[in-house]
Formats: sequence, structure tokens, C-alpha cells
Amino acid sequence: MWVDLITLHTLNKIINIFYQVIAGAFYTLVIYYIGTFNPNHFIMRDFPDPSFHYTNKEEYVDRINQCVDKIESTITRNNYIPRNMIIAQSVLETGWGESDLAKDSNNLFGIKAFSNKVPHRHAKENTDVMYRVFLNKCDSVKEYYRLLNTHEAYYKFRKYRTYTLLNNKTMNPKVAVKTMDRYSETPDYADRVIRIIKDLENL
Repeated sequence: MWVDLITLHTLNKIINIFYQVIAGAFYTLVIYYIGTFNPNHFIMRDFPDPSFHYTNKEEYVDRINQCVDKIESTITRNNYIPRNMIIAQSVLETGWGESDLAKDSNNLFGIKAFSNKVPHRHAKENTDVMYRVFLNKCDSVKEYYRLLNTHEAYYKFRKYRTYTLLNNKTMNPKVAVKTMDRYSETPDYADRVIRIIKDLENL
């Protein structure tokens, strides 16, 4: 009988320790996930979006860099996007921020709207086409990140990024943009972005 009690007591201790280990590991993973993949909005609200005023190309690039700096402070390498590709696409889509879409709608990437439920405007040349309207220009950068990291159209881009991560390589923006074949219907879109990337390297 005493042996049975001792065995039962030992078994209960083992089960209790096992439970604590499992619960601790689960808690740690939950905290890791929340802290790693979800920005703390209570903290981020104390860091408002950078002012996006610019009068020349250098200032335009600097303002986008400030937006990217803020975004990168909240994400992991699994959501990283080459900075020069971001800037180059924005430059191509807006003409260095001078397009009406950039100035009036804070849309730096020609991001389209597919629902009337989101703020939008109709294209002047085709009223059936709608473009997103953003509260500020940094919000359009955030939406660009969201699209590239979640939309099925950019699976090739994410596949290339995963390859670089697994092989401890740095993403090449000129290679990365070639995976974006569904971003634009323009046949030479990637080549045009790459030319701007080269210009940015010399800016």
C-alpha cells in the first residue's frame, strides 16, 4: 500500500512538472508570436507617422525611408522587403511623388480598390477602375507591405525571400522585382523599376 502511495505521489509530481513545462512553453510561444509578428499598437501610437513633405528627389527618398524605418521596427525578417525596390516602385508609380494619386490620395504605389467599402477614387481615364485613398502616405507604404506579404499574386516574391533566408543571403532588389510579374500589366515593368533602382544607387 505504501509503495502504491509513493508511486502515485511520484506520478502526480511528474504529471505536474510535465504540465508546467507544457504550459510554460505554450505561454512563451504565444508571447513570442504576439511580440514578433504583431506590432504593439499601444507603443506604436506614441510614434506618429513621419511628416511626408518633400521638395526634391532626395527629400522624397528620405521620407519613404522614414516610413520604412518605422515599419521595419515592428516586423521580422520574414516580412522584409528590399528598400530600394520599395522606393523604385513608388518613384515609377508616382513620378517622384508628383502624380495626382500621390498628392491628392496619398497613394504611392498605384494600389487599386476592389470594393466601395474602402476609401477610393475613380481613375480619370476609366471610371470602372478605382484606386485606394489613404489617410497619409505612410499608410500606403504599410498597405504595400501587407499586399506583398499576404496576397497570392506575390507568392513568387515570398518564395524568393524564403530562399534567401534559408541560405543566409541578402535579397537583391533587382532580382526581387522580377518576381513581381503580376504587379503591373506593363510588359517592361520590371526593367523600368530596375533602371530606377540603379539611379537610386547613384543618388
